[in-house]
Amino acid sequence: MPEIGTVESIDVDRIIGIWEGTLSQANLRIVVRVADEDGRLIARFDSPDQSAYGIAADTVSFDGERLVFNVDSINAGYAGTLNSDGSLIQGRWSQSVEFELDLARVDKPSVRARVQNPKPPFPYRIEDVRFPGGARGVTLAGTLTLPESEDFPVVILVTGSGAQDRDETIMGHKPFWVLADYLARNGVGVLRYDDRGFAQSTGDISTAITPDFADDAHAAISYLQSRNDVVANRIGVVGHSEGGNVVSILAGRDAPFACGVLMAGPAVSGEQIHQRQVRMIIER
Repeated sequence: MPEIGTVESIDVDRIIGIWEGTLSQANLRIVVRVADEDGRLIARFDSPDQSAYGIAADTVSFDGERLVFNVDSINAGYAGTLNSDGSLIQGRWSQSVEFELDLARVDKPSVRARVQNPKPPFPYRIEDVRFPGGARGVTLAGTLTLPESEDFPVVILVTGSGAQDRDETIMGHKPFWVLADYLARNGVGVLRYDDRGFAQSTGDISTAITPDFADDAHAAISYLQSRNDVVANRIGVVGHSEGGNVVSILAGRDAPFACGVLMAGPAVSGEQIHQRQVRMIIER
């Protein structure tokens, strides 16, 4: 059972509520909700810029001034001190590396509006779809946008590393939605889908590696080929970052697609990429 803070004589009203801050150096918002449930402190947090919501803390403590909680599933934790008027928690977020994270009390979380996100009216067909993924127990949920013309090509968008939704949402940006909108307006259909085990897709993303995502992309090709409104020999695959590796894997397997595009595909090993990313974060 998770170890949850017990509410005794401490004035917990000072800490209960919604708190929001931005991770220094990463520009990622963190929203923390602290509540008193049957005499116990409960903390849940969101990372809205990564489309992650309602992640429960395993341990929570508050001694009247200092809030500490840990999330074992992602090896993360937070420790901060509440100021005298109860409006701000000054602290640090730890997850492989440490970031400054000051949390301000808010009535409701902020919303980041991006002007480039597509807006109606949409001069193309939009269909929410589900289809079998590349392994047993995997069902992929996605969005298919199809031009009103005939005999159009269709491309499949494959996301980069990490758990990604069909729009590849990050920090309020939705690059795959923007790309799908542009292509559909210019006569190219697009299928984009949530990664296995994330958002509306089923499966276990924690055990999935790049060849598994290639299996899912191959399954997406098969799904499109099964549709009467898609020309089977006019299907392409566009992969971003790790998705570029997926395109290369599919080509090596002689998968039935007409063209492949690598957007910012890796040119070095994953280990080298990770080391450089961590170093750049620390040096910023």
